[in-house]
Amino acid sequence: MWLHASHYHLVGKMTSALIIQKEETQVIRRLLQKFGFWDNKRRLKLLSAEYVAIPITVDALSWADLGLQDRCPPCQIKQVDLAPSKISGLEPPAVKLKRHVGQLLADSGRVVSPELLEDLPLHWEKHGDLILFSSSAFTSDVWSQLGAPFWRVVCQCLGGSRLARKSSISADGFRSPQVALLYGDDSWVKHVDNGIRYSYDVKCCMFSIGNITEKLRVAQMDCKGETVVDLYAGIGYFTLPYLVHARADRVIACEWNPASVEALRRNLQLNGVQDRCTVYMGDNREVCPVDVADRVNLGLIPSSDAGWPVACAALKSDSGGILHIHGNVTSKHPACFTDTDDLEHIVAEGCESQQTLSVQQNAALMTELNTTCSCYLKSFRRSCGKAVESEGVVISPETDGCYCGLSISNPKHADSHSGVITETDRRNVSCNKKLRPEWQSWSERVRLKIQGLFERGNNAWTITILHIEHVKSYAPHMDHLVLDLDCRPCT
Repeated sequence: MWLHASHYHLVGKMTSALIIQKEETQVIRRLLQKFGFWDNKRRLKLLSAEYVAIPITVDALSWADLGLQDRCPPCQIKQVDLAPSKISGLEPPAVKLKRHVGQLLADSGRVVSPELLEDLPLHWEKHGDLILFSSSAFTSDVWSQLGAPFWRVVCQCLGGSRLARKSSISADGFRSPQVALLYGDDSWVKHVDNGIRYSYDVKCCMFSIGNITEKLRVAQMDCKGETVVDLYAGIGYFTLPYLVHARADRVIACEWNPASVEALRRNLQLNGVQDRCTVYMGDNREVCPVDVADRVNLGLIPSSDAGWPVACAALKSDSGGILHIHGNVTSKHPACFTDTDDLEHIVAEGCESQQTLSVQQNAALMTELNTTCSCYLKSFRRSCGKAVESEGVVISPETDGCYCGLSISNPKHADSHSGVITETDRRNVSCNKKLRPEWQSWSERVRLKIQGLFERGNNAWTITILHIEHVKSYAPHMDHLVLDLDCRPCT
């Protein structure tokens, strides 16, 4: 007979338990966990060679809800003396901190006011044995008056030996963090990420945990025989994965923040790859070498566009290479444009003007791109909702949108592109997530600008969108993307 667990009253260690056959333990435990009725504060107990007692909460479901009605023999609920699990003895650190600090305040003769307890942090970052708090933590003067005994209690409660508090980002041009040590003398910390060891000074540098997906992708690349230029190298977020996991022959790391360069040099030594890396300290636009790279990484957000010209120049002039361009992309609702708008912004960003261009004005803007590829017209048509005619190609509002995965060379030197976007072309757009129109438009805008940078030279280049990688989302309408562009000189 099914007896609801609420019929019992817990006494001491006695708790409600589901008595089942031993061979059914894992299956039924997973069902209980799925429905939220597994009591993880108690341990399972082997009652005999055949039966096991599984701890359950007092809100246990019926047989039908758990899908156990066909089990044989029928399960029973009984009161069983079950030992506490390890997790039951764990007090949340924030609760432990509040309790111990309250006791310390009372012992020092101070009033334990709600305002003081609310000044204690609920969240923090751990960097090895250093605990980093936000600017809103420990703002009361009482804490500094209590001195070292107070900070030692905080360390003991939170499992650290050094404490620091951060404030706003510095306006020094390097976006340096502003961090003050509250307890301890050394602000250098170590962090292990995908088998790579990083060391940095939390007072001068930040560690970007959110880039882990892109660092893992870089680690899976095969860069043997390649020279990689890493612009905005920082402490080696991408320099080290290229060296340690992707096995690049050589990495040229460019960074202008002296504190980051110091950390980068340390990290190269820590991972034993210093012999395959050259560090250029200074403004990327001034120190980046020319005609050396098979691959260039531009790991700066919200935009790395200031480094695009030197990145293009860094690629080998005879064979070209790949650009990995980071950027933050905002999702917007497209609108119509004025005749003063740049077409690249029309294709990529949309417009806030409510004026409508004539077909002739649209066509004139298209001509400015010096291209006959209708994919740009399709992007433009999708933004404005108007039919566009240029070079004899008519793109109506009903035409499918543009999916630029094409290799579109300088139109002055191209003679075979039909200007027709096929279903195959759409499928060729590689993206690790479902491709959004805004991501596609941003990627094409970047491709156009890179194309324009190469057109300034005497030789024509073919620029191909290889892949769009979604790294992370900051908000529903803000995404960190990486665009892989294949850039090759036309022979």
